[in-house]
Amino acid sequence: MHICTVNNDKHNNPNYLLKMKKITFILFALITGTTFAQPNNGTDNAKATATADVVSVIKIVKDVDLNFGKIITGTAGDVVIATTGTRTGTADIVTSTTTTAAKFSITAEQDYTYSMGIAGTDLTGPSGSNDIGVTYNPTLSASGNTGGTDTELLIGGTLTVVATQAVGAYAGEVVVTVAYE
Repeated sequence: MHICTVNNDKHNNPNYLLKMKKITFILFALITGTTFAQPNNGTDNAKATATADVVSVIKIVKDVDLNFGKIITGTAGDVVIATTGTRTGTADIVTSTTTTAAKFSITAEQDYTYSMGIAGTDLTGPSGSNDIGVTYNPTLSASGNTGGTDTELLIGGTLTVVATQAVGAYAGEVVVTVAYE
């Protein structure tokens, strides 16, 4: 007959002790990792800086009107006012009259670019007369102008008269718009 005995000395066995240490370390690592881990919940965040740069309002002021001077009726042609105010043309003109290019002063924030647009109208005269067509010629470009204090804008133009132009005073508007780009 064989008697079975229980070996209570396994706790003294070095292999058994090594296995138990490994198991204990693994369990401790799992418990510690679970205890200190933060839940993600599928969200995250980041920061950005918000900034603003407040600049002065762009301004335009008319200093001088565009004046084509006196033109003699009966001859069709063009009257040209250069941006310097000098007048030339193929129409008959009275040379002793004063002519001027329009002049505007623009104040915009230094080193900021702005655009400029001209909406001019034809010159209208006495009732029943033909309007006189005008093409405007500015010294500044339509866009890409650099801001600064009192930039000068000069506007000349070409006036196209017909031979049957009625006698009388003619007027129209030159509307200049400036805006930051």
